[in-house]
Amino acid sequence: MPDRMPRPNLRDELEMWSRAGILSNDMETSTLFVVARIRKLRAGTINLCVDELGAGEIHHLDPSYMDRMLKVAVDAIRILIQRDKSAAKGK
Repeated sequence: MPDRMPRPNLRDELEMWSRAGILSNDMETSTLFVVARIRKLRAGTINLCVDELGAGEIHHLDPSYMDRMLKVAVDAIRILIQRDKSAAKGK
């Protein structure tokens, strides 16, 4: 018999996060931020919501949302590069 990790009641957990004001979640972001912090790197995420918290259904999205999300990410990276260049000149 394989070992299984105990799983809390998912609905209760989602309700707790909702009451805490959390607007979105995913499984990868926390790991990304922990590793970035340990390695003294910057990290960021953009989440594209595909289901309503606790609704248990995935909505079909307009593909243009992904294009808009990628534009935001590229623009954010450009801003960080410009800030890094400005900071390097100031040193």
